[in-house]
Amino acid sequence: MSRWDPLIQAAAQKYNVDPKLIASIVQTESSGNPNAYNSEFGATGLGQQIPATAKALGIDPKDPAQSIEGVAKLLDENLRRYGNPEQAVLAYHGGTDQTAWGPKTQDYLRKVSTNYGAPQVAKQSAVPDSDFEAAFGARPGAQPAAVDDFEQAFGPRPEAAPVVAQPVAAAPQPVAAQAPEASGPMGLAWQGLQKLGETGLSNVNAAGRGLADVLDAPSEWLAAGAEKSGLTGLLGKAGINMPTADQQVQLNAQSRADYDARNPDPGVQGMASRLAGNVGGVMAPIAGVEAAAVQGGRALGNALGNPQALATAGNFLRGQGGNLASRIAYGAQQGAAGGALLSGGQPDTTLGESTGLGALLGGAVPIAGSVLKAGGGALRSMIDPFTEAGQGRIAQATIDRLGSRGPTVADTTTYVPGSVPTLAQATKNPAIAGLERYVQNVDQIPLTAIKDANNVARMAHLERISGTPQTLADAVTAREAQALPKLQASLQGAGPADTKPVISEIDKILASPSGQRDSVVNALSKVRAKLDLGENGAQSDVAQIYGVRKSINDQLETVAGRDNSSAAQASRELIQVRDSLDSAIERAAPGFGDYLKTYADLSKPINAQTFLQKAVLTEQSGSGPTLAKVNSLLNQVKKMRAAPGSNDAKALSQEQLDGLYALKKDLVREAGSAKGLPLNSATAQNLATANMMQSIMPGPLGMIPMGPESIGGALGYALGGPLGFGMGAGAGNAMRQAMAGQNPAIQARLTELLTNPNTVIGAGNSAPKNLLLQRLGIGGANAIAAERRNNSR
Repeated sequence: MSRWDPLIQAAAQKYNVDPKLIASIVQTESSGNPNAYNSEFGATGLGQQIPATAKALGIDPKDPAQSIEGVAKLLDENLRRYGNPEQAVLAYHGGTDQTAWGPKTQDYLRKVSTNYGAPQVAKQSAVPDSDFEAAFGARPGAQPAAVDDFEQAFGPRPEAAPVVAQPVAAAPQPVAAQAPEASGPMGLAWQGLQKLGETGLSNVNAAGRGLADVLDAPSEWLAAGAEKSGLTGLLGKAGINMPTADQQVQLNAQSRADYDARNPDPGVQGMASRLAGNVGGVMAPIAGVEAAAVQGGRALGNALGNPQALATAGNFLRGQGGNLASRIAYGAQQGAAGGALLSGGQPDTTLGESTGLGALLGGAVPIAGSVLKAGGGALRSMIDPFTEAGQGRIAQATIDRLGSRGPTVADTTTYVPGSVPTLAQATKNPAIAGLERYVQNVDQIPLTAIKDANNVARMAHLERISGTPQTLADAVTAREAQALPKLQASLQGAGPADTKPVISEIDKILASPSGQRDSVVNALSKVRAKLDLGENGAQSDVAQIYGVRKSINDQLETVAGRDNSSAAQASRELIQVRDSLDSAIERAAPGFGDYLKTYADLSKPINAQTFLQKAVLTEQSGSGPTLAKVNSLLNQVKKMRAAPGSNDAKALSQEQLDGLYALKKDLVREAGSAKGLPLNSATAQNLATANMMQSIMPGPLGMIPMGPESIGGALGYALGGPLGFGMGAGAGNAMRQAMAGQNPAIQARLTELLTNPNTVIGAGNSAPKNLLLQRLGIGGANAIAAERRNNSR
């Protein structure tokens, strides 16, 4: 723990939290292990934060500094919320729902309290009356003082163990060699250290003997080889005495006998330490030989041009064949090697016998492990439906079993604020989607509530993009207030305008091929008639010309949005004439161009809001925007923005466009619920039974539609014939009925997992974590690979 002190101090200073309290939380959660991992909850790191908490805190729990800062930050939040450290610690473990602060959370508080301060005796008077009290606390009988701040928050500290007085030595020893008094705290501490040292030395000695056991056999093989090759005789002539094979056996046997004589009763620790030495001595050379064989096999396979064949054979022999036979072969090899290495110094046992017994035991371990695992799994699967934790395991196992058939990586991106996907939507996993639809049929409320909440969030998102009728009206009012004074100022005192160039431009367009279209003729003829006053010449009054300009805008609104080339052509020509008319007005009324620019700038958000508010993105029920309608609108926007000339779609800001595409992504993700086929109703209605069959017979056999009555009947017939069959089947049927009664509770837990997009598919997978068990064949290398896959998630 001491190596984390700088990080703890930094986090404590940053969040103004007691560093000792942070250290107590870290000690309780992980004992200072930055790689600590709780597979049941997915908690990681020094502070054991679960993924949801880590995300909320904005930390990576695998990083020690961030994990410690997460502890400090969460404690700071809880201290601000509750105002006292006791409830802050309870909330760190049990969450902010105080009804969930059950026995486990209370026990957690006691552990933190213990780690916060070492056990102490009750406080006495402020000033000790002797050096004894200053060093070891008050004497018996003194009155305790008031509790300190920590005791007020966390309750009384754990009581100190009573001090047992020891008898004083009968005769004094010389000062240089005298041990501390047997009585009092120092005497007890000295005795404890002595006992600890003796135990430690004894265990080290036993482990060393265990390693020596492994070296006995190689020493005998070396002696035998030297004897047969004549090396022993040659060394003897040179004055170097090397034992013969028989002499080496006797030496090893005598060494073992001497150790046993010195340690007649090694106890459990001594036996365990010697066994640990045996295992360490055996596994080191075996692991080295295996690693060399792997590299040699790869090289040989590459040299022969067929590396896959040797790799397959090698995987089988190393227990990675994916079946029990592979694990048995691997275990037998391990056992044979171990038996051979431990055969030294045993005159009554031959090398062949020891090797054969080791192979037999090593091959039996995977079988026993599989039987125990199947039996344990069967027993637990029968108990699980009746416990809250077991119901959660069944629900998770159902998710894992079905989810393994499709994608497992979840897209939890927030496209629309407040819109949260289900697990099926986030993963786009067809099997999970089928399971979700089954749950929806059983209980519509949870998933319907999510859908309704998401629709509300999407409508709010649309409102943020398109505005409301009120925001539109306010924008129009603001535009008029800013732009109208500029228009009035430019028109006052304006001179006559020359519109003859505009009339000429209209005539030029009408004489062109595009001017032969009726829509263009009708549109431009109306404008020309207003400008050409006949005998009175061309219209020159700026106010009148501005009125003509407004009539052009009216015509543009009429043809806007029509999806045909004729309307588009008329719109382009009208805009060209309007631009020419603007130039004529600007020459006669300086400042008119500034008005036009101001008006255009203020019109963009108005035009964008108008366009979006006119768009219909929901069904008649108004439940929320649909993917089809949003797609249609985006296609229309894309087409209009690519067309020449101005239109309302071009007024959309990039933020509004991004918001529309984000809405589309959110709706596309929601469509993931429609993938796959619904779960078979019989399977779904018997989740507990299906889980039991998968536990007893994993893989394809577990999918056979058998039930407890079938298994009970078969076992009963094997034990008691026809009568046993009837009794076993009856008992099995009773078990089925009892399990079926728990199905609603299991379905509720399943619903919780399906409505949470952060549910990990495969979180229920487990593998032996003990390297020794893996080496012995329980799980084998496949278990190691499975563990790596789980950790990578």
